[in-house]
Amino acid sequence: PRYGPLWFSVLRLLERGGAGRIGDARRAVADALRHVSRELVWKVFLEAAQMEDRAGNVAAARTAYAESLRHCPANLRWKVWVGGARTELGAERVREARALLARALHEVPKKMRAMVVVEAARLEEHAGRPAPGRAGV
Repeated sequence: PRYGPLWFSVLRLLERGGAGRIGDARRAVADALRHVSRELVWKVFLEAAQMEDRAGNVAAARTAYAESLRHCPANLRWKVWVGGARTELGAERVREARALLARALHEVPKKMRAMVVVEAARLEEHAGRPAPGRAGV
């Protein structure tokens, strides 16, 4: 089916099926890429990146994030940068996560900027540098 939301539901269901279903989820990603509209290809890659990250496959997640960026409309690229930053933070690569969030802050639309600022604050808190307003809390 070409209906995008169904593909995203299938990917999540297969991923939740446990470690034995990751191969099925990867095959579903390949199928989705053949069937969704061009406008959603970036999002399939984004979902694949997040799935690989949760499975502990950081290298595969990075590859999927890169593909997502290649297909992503300019006004949504900030979402991919944020996802990549989360993956890098999970891999304890704080410097890389900061760099990705800086890119997100540069590209995010003004009305969504607060979301990226919150992500940056979470990163600093994780890195042991809480925001000034939270010091001593």
